[in-house]
Amino acid sequence: MAGRKSAVSLFKDYIVVISPPTTESKGIRSSLPNILIRGPDATEQSKVSVLDIHNKFIIHSGSVTGGVKEVFSSWGNLYLVTTDGEVTSMQLKSNKQINELTEKDMPTKLDILYSRNLHQLAIQFAESANLPNEQINGIVAQYADYLFSRGEYDSAIHQYLRAIDTINPSEVIRKFLDVQRIANLVQILEELHAQKLANADHTTLLLNCYARLKNVDQLEKFIKMESGEFDVDTAIQVCRQGRYYEQAAFLAQKYAEHDTYISILVENLKQYSRALKYIKQLPPSEVLPVGTERG
Repeated sequence: MAGRKSAVSLFKDYIVVISPPTTESKGIRSSLPNILIRGPDATEQSKVSVLDIHNKFIIHSGSVTGGVKEVFSSWGNLYLVTTDGEVTSMQLKSNKQINELTEKDMPTKLDILYSRNLHQLAIQFAESANLPNEQINGIVAQYADYLFSRGEYDSAIHQYLRAIDTINPSEVIRKFLDVQRIANLVQILEELHAQKLANADHTTLLLNCYARLKNVDQLEKFIKMESGEFDVDTAIQVCRQGRYYEQAAFLAQKYAEHDTYISILVENLKQYSRALKYIKQLPPSEVLPVGTERG
């Protein structure tokens, strides 16, 4: 910050910089709207800037009447003792006054940042204030919604994945379905399965996405996961419907769905000898039900 300085003080995690009084107040343009409340301006003013040390930006830029004689803090607020100005808050003597700068509460700060679409700064504020993860994720989700509204889908999905525990998956999935962003849809569906938050509908949609993208490698990787966090019957059904018969047969055999496995070999793959060989290696207790209704 260029220019003359008449005082530099510390207040909480902030640096307070006072510039000498001038007859006009050009001020310093703040990087965000003031989050400290200030008194009225006058003709001859001292510039007051408050810098956030941790987040490295100016959180307040304003002015007070006359020169600043002293800066001190008490009761969680910042006070400036000035001369030659109107009495705005609390008069000490006829030629002196106190200006009180009161820090706004966190919800108000965040609302100001939201109104300016400064979501990244809001996240930074929340993290530096050690807010609960649920609240931080809520801010991240709002940022994701903002990015999505601007058509920045890849950036939006990154933020949605950060807040996966907080978002409503159905709403986010619908968003990407509506704009036909299948690749982004796959990302969130895969994460839901990885976090064990997926249901049968999510499995169906993910496998259908793989089929639509003709991504056989990813489909096989998914169904061959060591920990199959998906509905097996649904996965088999979707694979059969998509004509991925070998993948369906793999699942049926892996999860000992004998009837289904034989059905796929005979009805879909027409591999009768393979089906017969499989039946022969089954224990007698498992052979009889194959091909018949189970009561």
